[in-house]
Amino acid sequence: MYWQSAQYPKAVDEFKKELEISPGFTPALYYLGDIALNEGDASGALTYFQSATARNPNCLDPFLGQGKSYMRLDRAYEALRQFEHAALLNSEQPDVYYLMAGAYRRLGQTEKGRDAIGKFQVLNDRRHYRKLRPGCKHQR
Repeated sequence: MYWQSAQYPKAVDEFKKELEISPGFTPALYYLGDIALNEGDASGALTYFQSATARNPNCLDPFLGQGKSYMRLDRAYEALRQFEHAALLNSEQPDVYYLMAGAYRRLGQTEKGRDAIGKFQVLNDRRHYRKLRPGCKHQR
């Protein structure tokens, strides 16, 4: 609740209490990383995200968090590796390709960046179409 309303100091206290009870609790590690990233501490965020992926290597969000952290640290190649891994975990998640496109552009790989944005647009349109028409199995 505190995290959603951007009451970060209270949220940090709550997540750290959760980690005292369950040290490997992936959501708490992820949200602590997200808070650190939102507050401009990309290195601190990276530490939390890495801990989360080490404990749960099948969880998508901490890989995206690592990639975002690397991008803020001007380490686009490492960010791209995280986004590519996230795509392996869930190839239907549009945000993966949006983030991947930014990493490709920063690396000067504009054609790959365009391809990633194209994939993002297709998946994002499909996601919004499903939200508007729940239960509709038709895909464009």
